[in-house]
Amino acid sequence: AGYVAKHVGDGQRTRAVMSVLFDRMFGLLGLFSLVIMASGIGWHLLRDLPSRNMVAAFALVAFIGTLVLLRLAGSRTIFQSSLVERFLSRDTKGVPLKQLIASFNSLRENPRYLLPILGLSIINHIFWCSSLFCIVKALEVPVDVLAGFVVFPLAIFSNVFGVAGGFGGGTLGFDL
Repeated sequence: AGYVAKHVGDGQRTRAVMSVLFDRMFGLLGLFSLVIMASGIGWHLLRDLPSRNMVAAFALVAFIGTLVLLRLAGSRTIFQSSLVERFLSRDTKGVPLKQLIASFNSLRENPRYLLPILGLSIINHIFWCSSLFCIVKALEVPVDVLAGFVVFPLAIFSNVFGVAGGFGGGTLGFDL
């Protein structure tokens, strides 16, 4: 986001940062919805996994929590509040924040964009998981497809955070 904001120039920085923010949020929604769908379909494969309830609950709570955040951030009440307007008008730093709230509000008012965006995110993560299946196949490690579609998105998610590949959670998930 910093790199993009640096190179787009004045007047476009907020849009550049917002596009990266939206990309990350919808990427997480896609990951978690893929885990939820694969867990529901392949629940019998997770029967012996001691933390299966925790994995499914975490994915569901994260998915719902992100949707709630989108809903709250796009609240018309917040967007049109005189208190918020006064707070954001105190200095020039409030203008980008007001634009960010307007973007969330626009998405909330045009929900027809939400499903295609989420669908594209899920398709993107299916491709990522497929590439992991190719790696597993090359290493001659047998992995069930449904189990892979539950574990691989979690492995991808856990490597999103941190420097140089996350905190090792992705490696642990991949090994499991």
